[in-house]
Amino acid sequence: MKMSSILPVLALLLVFSTACWPQGTGAIHGNIADPSGLAVPNATVTVKMVERGTTRTVQTDAHGEYVLPQLPVGNYAVTVTSQGFKQHHQEGIELTANQN
Repeated sequence: MKMSSILPVLALLLVFSTACWPQGTGAIHGNIADPSGLAVPNATVTVKMVERGTTRTVQTDAHGEYVLPQLPVGNYAVTVTSQGFKQHHQEGIELTANQN
């Protein structure tokens, strides 16, 4: 096959493949504390991308902190659970490119 006939095909593949790549990412992070302000270690934090229905889950560290990096831009809902505490759920979190 000639190189001149392969180049147009490669160019088309490149154009269409970039449309599938994420158009940027952001991060959701925070600190989970009880009503008195003390950190809640080992709390489970789940983020759900509303448009896709995909989820990611992390645990808070000893200081009650968590971070979920490299999330695709979009609408998110966050749910926090920890034994002995009422579940907290928050919707309407709009994550844009390079936003933390």
